[in-house]
Amino acid sequence: MNKIEKDLMNIILNKSACNLDQFINKKLKSKIFKNKKRHELLRLLPIIISNTNETNSDWLNSSKNLKWFKMPGLLDTIIENIDNFNFNNKNDYLLYKVIRNIGTLDLTEEQLVRLSDKILDCDVNIRYMTLYAIYDLLNRNNNDILTKQVLEKYLLNNSTCNTTINLIISNNTTENNSIDLLYKNIDSILEKNNSVDLVYLKNVIDNEQTITKIKEKIQKDSKTSLMTSFNNKLKCFINRNKLDEESNKKLDTILEIIYLIAEDIAKNEQIALKETKYLGQGSFSLIYCIGNKVIKLGTSRGADRFPNNPYIIKPLLRKKFTLNATKDFYIEVTERVDTKTKIPEEKLYELYKKIRNSDLIWSDVEYRNVGILLKDNIIHWRQELPITDEVLGLDKYIEGEELKKGELVICDNDHIFYDNSANKNISNPISQLQQAFESRYQEEKNKKFIKKLSINNFNKIIKFLIALSFMINNYIVYYYYI
Repeated sequence: MNKIEKDLMNIILNKSACNLDQFINKKLKSKIFKNKKRHELLRLLPIIISNTNETNSDWLNSSKNLKWFKMPGLLDTIIENIDNFNFNNKNDYLLYKVIRNIGTLDLTEEQLVRLSDKILDCDVNIRYMTLYAIYDLLNRNNNDILTKQVLEKYLLNNSTCNTTINLIISNNTTENNSIDLLYKNIDSILEKNNSVDLVYLKNVIDNEQTITKIKEKIQKDSKTSLMTSFNNKLKCFINRNKLDEESNKKLDTILEIIYLIAEDIAKNEQIALKETKYLGQGSFSLIYCIGNKVIKLGTSRGADRFPNNPYIIKPLLRKKFTLNATKDFYIEVTERVDTKTKIPEEKLYELYKKIRNSDLIWSDVEYRNVGILLKDNIIHWRQELPITDEVLGLDKYIEGEELKKGELVICDNDHIFYDNSANKNISNPISQLQQAFESRYQEEKNKKFIKKLSINNFNKIIKFLIALSFMINNYIVYYYYI
């Protein structure tokens, strides 16, 4: 064991003495036996890799140590040992860093193929950003056939299938048309992989034959399909790896309940669950649609409670579940509304004014948060539901005009507060429209007050003059007779 190897082993055993980045830089910058030390570090590279984690990985900066990285065999050694990096808790950040750094170098097609194959051997959860780094590396090679071959491997791999689908759909252009890979491999995907979000997939492709196959799969096992979709999309709000065992069990139970609710909605709407649509996500929730009913799932609300009122879409269900001391889970079911028709600003202001006249503040005034009623704003269900303000988790109903079909309604009510609420200032963000509307509302209110005050004063003056005239008249009559 030579000195460099002894120094390296000391660093590995005594981590506080020095980190790998400092050790490697020191050896590479040495003016004595510089070339020999480079070759010795290259020989020890497998050991260095196996002891590299997120905190000591700066040596991977190829631009900083360019001459070393260009040494024959170094890039091949990294590729061959890429699955031996010290990945913490299956986190792929270090893998992303490796790909980004070696991506600045010139890789041959053979190296690109080996690299993409070895990445699949890494014990990590490959997220979108890491897969995109691989995709970007392939695109720089300007070989469309090779790019599609690699994407197909990732598409047919159970652990990367979902992420690859998202990548293909997000980057499908005339120049990079890879969506045909989905159509070509759909049978294998449906047969072998139960982790694919089929509800999302059928909504974002336009091949009717493929859509029919996906719907058949959903209908065959609707519970697995919907539960998979819920879990897949909830990653935006919940990191299951950070939940304790009890919280994960609670979440599983909640999702089971949501599936039963979805079944009941499908029965009410007289529609098959294969027609379930994923509509997207808002600031606080995921949005699904079954027939004319919308299901919102989330882990946060802008306002937990506010008064029930006629200007929000009538909730059929609004329920909070507690996961743990710091996190809750919410579900809300409402009627579907038209969110595609363009709304004039004046109509939006009139709705805002109705809310303000009810002594409420609606802080998140945005066109995306309203819709046009497709039906009267009442509960539409096959039987009468025992819905009360308390059941919905809302405060007492504030009376007002009941909105009819074709009128504007608030369909995202996360940011409604009492006018005197201590919570109204925590809404984030307060929209620019809200600020403009509030200024206009206060100005109109002040003008109305001044006008009323003026009218009242005018009436008082008239009454005074009448009274004065009456007194003068009485005095004249009295004086005349006296």
